[in-house]
Amino acid sequence: MDDNTLSFIIFIGAGILFMILSIILTISRKRKEKLYTLRTTATVVDIEVSISNFESSMGPVHKPVFEYYVNGKSFKDTYFIGTNPPTYKKDDRVELLLNSNDPSKYIIADAKANKRIERYFFIFGLCFTIISVIMYNYWPK
Repeated sequence: MDDNTLSFIIFIGAGILFMILSIILTISRKRKEKLYTLRTTATVVDIEVSISNFESSMGPVHKPVFEYYVNGKSFKDTYFIGTNPPTYKKDDRVELLLNSNDPSKYIIADAKANKRIERYFFIFGLCFTIISVIMYNYWPK
């Protein structure tokens, strides 16, 4: 196997992998949107700042702590996604969609970041696929 063929296989494999991941994330989000039907407004009561091994290249990440009420019961939870710079600040009000069977499970109603990640993965996959075809067909052999 020559270097050109190996490069083609690596790039097209990465491209397909990124596109499949994008599709899986989109399907997962759409399934959750069907399950999470209760709408409520949460208040950001705190921001947790942390650095983990995975997130260390970003510097400190800021995770909002949401507090919301359902049928008079209070729920308080730290969101699992952190950002740098912070997306929310203390006392912000955020619309959540709750799981009707378990109101402690939620997603952010307008999670533009999730949709953006899905699009980025698909675009990266498409770019890798196009690059692999160009490299395979036009690269000197």
